[in-house]
Amino acid sequence: MKPLSLACLGLIYVTAAFAQQPFVDVMASPQDGVTTIRASHKIHASPHIVWSVLTDCPGGKRILPHFESCRILARDPAGKWDLREHVMNPPLLPRVRTVARNQFDAPRRLSFKLVEGDLRVSEGAWHLTADGRATKLHYEARVAPAFAVPQFILEAAIRRDFTAMLIALEETSVSDAKR
Repeated sequence: MKPLSLACLGLIYVTAAFAQQPFVDVMASPQDGVTTIRASHKIHASPHIVWSVLTDCPGGKRILPHFESCRILARDPAGKWDLREHVMNPPLLPRVRTVARNQFDAPRRLSFKLVEGDLRVSEGAWHLTADGRATKLHYEARVAPAFAVPQFILEAAIRRDFTAMLIALEETSVSDAKR
């Protein structure tokens, strides 16, 4: 009976460990070269905490791999939108500068659409839903660089960096919630 109990505990531990991993799906469209990203993750912090980490422009370095800078170029005095410049410098890819218009429905939805920059397409949204003391986070976006890059490299970089970003978002949100 003891070996069975240990096996059950091991299965529970492995299941719990895998349950905490973010879901990230990356699919390219061969017709238009646009890559669709879908992701979700449960974060053990309130939507307000997750929102504050997610929308912290200078604090982007805490969660975004290859983050170089973020500047708010313009903003709505009521806090419903802003125009934000991000600069990312990923390895093996060109440095990327984007300016996006972000629409805010705090702390539930953040949508963005490319205004100018080094991407041909960048549009999508974050959705945050309260789940007890946690937040269910869902993301969907379409992106396409304005420069040549092999699709398999782009997909691998997005999958790797997006997973790392969601884990960092969780760690930072949980840490901030303890303050």
